[in-house]
Amino acid sequence: MIHHDEKVTPVYALTVDKNGPKFHESIAEDSTQPGCIGGLHKVCHETSIDDLVNILTLPFHAGMGAGYAIDRLVVDATGLKGKYDFTFDYGRSGPAELSNTR
Repeated sequence: MIHHDEKVTPVYALTVDKNGPKFHESIAEDSTQPGCIGGLHKVCHETSIDDLVNILTLPFHAGMGAGYAIDRLVVDATGLKGKYDFTFDYGRSGPAELSNTR
């Protein structure tokens, strides 16, 4: 027998700083391939916030949560809809602050 229950679960919410994002929208004329490259130091180009959420949540889904400080889901609460260029470093303490690549 299967039944459904609702459960309140803590999440990490990505939000925008009160002064706005610390990175800029991608420049369409740039020839760099879209997406993120790198291991613990990610460089992302033309990447949506939805894509970023997927990158940050991957260790949680892969069962790597405890070792990589992602112990819950990440949700987008930014309201940002564009594609952005940014970098971030990821390690055992979790993702650090996002920064602009330009």
